[in-house]
Amino acid sequence: MKRFFKFLFTISALAAGLAFFSCAQESEPFTGIKISSENYGDAGEVFSITATYYNDGAADSSSSVTYKISEDTTGGAYFGTSGTLSITEKSGTSVSLTLGETGNGSSVKITVTCNEESSSKIIFTRTVVSISDTPSGYAGVGFTSFYDESKVVTVSTKSDLVNYAKKGGYTIYVDGMIDMSEGMLPSTGGGSTSELDSFVSTQTNGKYSTYSAYNKGELASVSASSNKTNSLNSAYGNVIRIQVANNTQIIGKGSESGIKGGSIIISGKSNIILRNLLIQDGYDPFPNHKKDDGWNAEQDNITIRNSTNIWVDHCTIEDTMTLATAANGEKWQTYDGLCDITNTGSFENYRVTVSNCIFRNHDKTMLIGSSDSDGAYNSKTADESQVLRFVTLSGNYFKNCGQRLPMVRNTLVHIYNNLYETSGSPYSSQSAVNARNGSIVYAENNYFGSGLKYSFNAASSNDTTPVLHASGNSGSTVNSTSNISATDSTLFSDKVNAYSYSAISASNASSSVPTSAGAGVITVKQ
Repeated sequence: MKRFFKFLFTISALAAGLAFFSCAQESEPFTGIKISSENYGDAGEVFSITATYYNDGAADSSSSVTYKISEDTTGGAYFGTSGTLSITEKSGTSVSLTLGETGNGSSVKITVTCNEESSSKIIFTRTVVSISDTPSGYAGVGFTSFYDESKVVTVSTKSDLVNYAKKGGYTIYVDGMIDMSEGMLPSTGGGSTSELDSFVSTQTNGKYSTYSAYNKGELASVSASSNKTNSLNSAYGNVIRIQVANNTQIIGKGSESGIKGGSIIISGKSNIILRNLLIQDGYDPFPNHKKDDGWNAEQDNITIRNSTNIWVDHCTIEDTMTLATAANGEKWQTYDGLCDITNTGSFENYRVTVSNCIFRNHDKTMLIGSSDSDGAYNSKTADESQVLRFVTLSGNYFKNCGQRLPMVRNTLVHIYNNLYETSGSPYSSQSAVNARNGSIVYAENNYFGSGLKYSFNAASSNDTTPVLHASGNSGSTVNSTSNISATDSTLFSDKVNAYSYSAISASNASSSVPTSAGAGVITVKQ
């Protein structure tokens, strides 16, 4: 009998515990204010804002909410009529807010109150830029303006984009997202589509009818210790590439205009601008095998090779798919670099600026210098007088990227006001700025946030020792370094013949870069 009552007590206690756990997990109905509106607008634009008061999870249209402009750097925002800084309206009813005329990242903070509840929303004005702008940073040194109002075109198809890009001399607006893969880009890493299956069948003369069958038939037996060129890699690359000619500007027309599944190639060219573009998934379904390193993609989202006066500005460059596993069980890496800058030769000096861009969800993100011999010079310590390649990185947001932010070889690179942080997903951090053979790094007022393994690191040995000048950098991981330390805190502005620039503090960069970087936050005016 005692065992029976003990059994009943155990069951009762378990049931009570489960009931308590269930109650603890059940969320309370929401009581508070929800505000809906766009996050960005042009200076002087009229916004529609709707604030709704919720009581126990239900929208309450009987209560009144009060909107107040609590902060304004746009130079005179108002509700309804000029000068109105506060307005009261029924919950769920829209009100009109007009931004002030000051643009370029200024903002309005709206605070809404109702029944002791409060909520706020910040609306930013887009930076207004011109298609006749000249580049900032190194790309602007020696840049030759080519803008011709008679050569401005808008494209929405792959064929038009490719044709105008290779002609040169054009300002090209991209309207909407263009699929460079012609439907071959899968929705998941290692996946397929009917168009990709058809491509495989055509390229193999019917030997394999599907992408999966090709991988299993041709790649499953490849040894980990061997090199193998994927037979379809070159043919696929020819489909997705955009070859850009001299004196070309490609600009996203809308907030989500750009390319997916493609690779922009700038090789041996000068005076090229890429701006306000959403660039997704420079995906390579046919990676080559490298000895003891698995399968590695060959296509970059942007490749800049032996070219000068190249400006990449306000672009969002990202992956949307995770990695897969190869048919032989090894790593199946279908992404190469987001923006790689390599090779020297045709130009006396080689100048590139990458500014105000978002780099997101990628592993080996930016390579500057493809090898220790790419741009190498005869010196045991990096020597500015011998450098051929010059790169500026400013105002960029490196979000959830694993490494090479950038990796630098034989280059003088000025890195300022960039923001680095990662959650560790999809890639764990290995390093941010990786200074390799012969590199000279001026790093000013960058913010190294959470999740980073190293803010700066270097290889344990280099033929030409890299040099790091670091000043004003901050963040929780700024002091996490490996194999490198700053020689001094010399500012780039102290260099002879340095270009002009304006740097904000690292802490200001940490708060402003997430809202000022990437595609869709600028308005391009003619």
